[in-house]
Amino acid sequence: MLSFLSNGPVYLGSSSPRRKELFAYLFSSFQILTSKDELLRDSGMGGDFALENAQYKSRCIQNTHQLGAGFLFCFDTVVALGDRLFGKYATKEEAFEALKLLSGKTHQVHTGVSLVSGDGTELLNKFYTTEVEFFDLPSQLVYCWLDKDNFQDKAGAYAIQDLSSCFIRRIQGCYYNVMGLPAPQLLHDLLELGHCRFSR
Repeated sequence: MLSFLSNGPVYLGSSSPRRKELFAYLFSSFQILTSKDELLRDSGMGGDFALENAQYKSRCIQNTHQLGAGFLFCFDTVVALGDRLFGKYATKEEAFEALKLLSGKTHQVHTGVSLVSGDGTELLNKFYTTEVEFFDLPSQLVYCWLDKDNFQDKAGAYAIQDLSSCFIRRIQGCYYNVMGLPAPQLLHDLLELGHCRFSR
């Protein structure tokens, strides 16, 4: 497990169960703080937007919570095909259209990471990218997935860790980044930057 050099409390700025599970591999003890505010955009540079949104979430949480000597991690994950951004979808019709656009193509999954200390000092601002190639998706397969009604909270309307993983022909990069938290890469960066150390 990791601990910060100053031993301050650690905050995860996300309510995602998947992020909570992955974050627990890095830190044994942390508290969850959330913000419902997000920037909205359907086109642009995916990595830059993911980072911008992570920083925006961080500012919103800092404005409503006293972090003291703590450290706040905020994340945002977007799916991008060229300059088109795929967010989360409320209806099956929207999700179906998005998945058919991704069908047979290679897209990028970008996760932005914002780490700040309690006094507002920015310690890490970075985005991580994984390439994902889809098979050609038969409409019947897409509808089968969407009928399970668990696509709404997933960028691009799919998840690499459940049934919709059958959409994926190959990935290049970090598997966990597609889940929304690039834990192995983040671990290396935190140690390399000297913010953290291993603790027992």
